Amino acid sequence: MKTTKDINAAIRRQLQKSRIVKIGDAEKGGLADQDSICVGLSGDAEIVVAGDAGDYFGAFNDGPVITISGSAGRFMGDSMYAGGIILKGRANHGAGVYMIGGVIVIKGSVDGDAGTYNRGGTIIVNGKSGDATGAYMTAGTLIVTGKCGKNTGHYMTGGEIYLGEPPESLGANVQTVELTVKDIEKLKKYFDHYGILYDDLAVYTKLAAEKSDPFELGGKGGGGK
Repeated sequence: MKTTKDINAAIRRQLQKSRIVKIGDAEKGGLADQDSICVGLSGDAEIVVAGDAGDYFGAFNDGPVITISGSAGRFMGDSMYAGGIILKGRANHGAGVYMIGGVIVIKGSVDGDAGTYNRGGTIIVNGKSGDATGAYMTAGTLIVTGKCGKNTGHYMTGGEIYLGEPPESLGANVQTVELTVKDIEKLKKYFDHYGILYDDLAVYTKLAAEKSDPFELGGKGGGGK
């Protein structure tokens, strides 16, 4: 089995020759849960990956668009600046954590939280997500077509969350706001572009922060009681 170092070195060599890179295929196999694959990449490139990734897949990237056929471990897309990740399977917790920009599309569910500390990226989960999804968001967009767990949007101070089903519970500093025609058009645009099926988008719930200043939430930067 090839190591993380070997795979990342091969990706960088191929990027010097072409803007389109393929890693693994159905016959030869692909990733086998290696951590930290496709991290710290920049520039205009398309990377197609076969197999299942480990933790920190696509973290700290600034430009490339990565499509992966399998699932991914924890903290996929951590601190991503720009570009995209299209994951055709499930993701573990921490998907899109500290994301600054770009788009993450997860075609399966998330086994834990997604979009925590989102600072400006767009995350689409075509399935369920766990507790604390969207917690501490300051900007960006999070869309979950299925059900979220407890404390959805907990202490978010900015950004917007769209939910296809009511969550198990909302966190602190979160309110339901009116879904507008513009919101529905936005959802339709994303779903059509990424091939996500939908019925009546008017049933979606939109969440936003009650207060945008974290120092109003308890006098301790948003974390105080």
